[in-house]
Amino acid sequence: MIYREFEQLIPVLEEGGYHHRLVGESLRVQCPAHDGGDTSCSFMEYPDTKSDDDETILEPVCFSRHCEPAVIWAAIRQIARPKNPRRSTKAYDPKKAASGSGGYAGFDKASMKWERAAVYYFRTYDGKEFAPKVRLEPVDRKTGERVPGVRKMFVWDVKAADWPSRIPPLYRGHYLAGEIDYRPKALNLSDANFLVYLVEGEKDADRLASLDVYAVSPHTGSGSDLSAADVELLKKYVSDRGRVVIVPDLDAVGFEAALRWKASLEAAGVPVEMRASATGEEGSDVSDHLDAGFSLDDLIEVSDSVSPVPSPVSL
Repeated sequence: MIYREFEQLIPVLEEGGYHHRLVGESLRVQCPAHDGGDTSCSFMEYPDTKSDDDETILEPVCFSRHCEPAVIWAAIRQIARPKNPRRSTKAYDPKKAASGSGGYAGFDKASMKWERAAVYYFRTYDGKEFAPKVRLEPVDRKTGERVPGVRKMFVWDVKAADWPSRIPPLYRGHYLAGEIDYRPKALNLSDANFLVYLVEGEKDADRLASLDVYAVSPHTGSGSDLSAADVELLKKYVSDRGRVVIVPDLDAVGFEAALRWKASLEAAGVPVEMRASATGEEGSDVSDHLDAGFSLDDLIEVSDSVSPVPSPVSL
């Protein structure tokens, strides 16, 4: 069977007792191909290049042991179906729109097509090309307008056979004018208040880079943890001069991710703080914060115990 949507795969995972959760545009799950209780495997919906009907197809990536996709699918096919399947408390309901980017919510997918909205160029930490990542937006075939209530999709623009066998690096925002500089020497600044912003997506990283500030994002936003290499890079950047500023989206998933990132950085001795959008709107990110007329200085400082949705600030 070819799995094309989360709605098809999730019931199978639940019948096998596999823990899962939706994080942004990805489905995180305990990898069926190896033992371990963590949600180290990520599934994402990609356009099926072999289909003429704009269908999607699910592709898995194991960040823990880098299991081959074929091995993961073989394990899924062998999942036992218990008589009393354990149902996750976070079971996905295809009748409801997913949080964040939204679910399909009953939209007729036949009248929709996927359109390239942006391309994000990832580089390794020594400056070599890793892979370009494409953001696809759902648009109405007739009007060309963005379809509400449908998740955007991301696809790595690289053949599966050429996929690097390692976890993607942090995305480092570049200037929208096209000036791309990923070299660490560009950060040899003497400013004692030097800041590196850690945000939830490539769009936000580029938005901040256009303001002449340095910003990075994990490759799946809140769905990713920081690797040892990520932490070491950020530690090198801030050194004794500055700190990392984490700006999560204003939702529970974003806040949980921010706490994980903060803990990883603090364990390595990296100065870090958390700030959030001043709009006070559920799901608001740093781009929404700027669009509302606020500046970066207006970001609200939050602590480990504060509600992820603070009260809005008046301009």
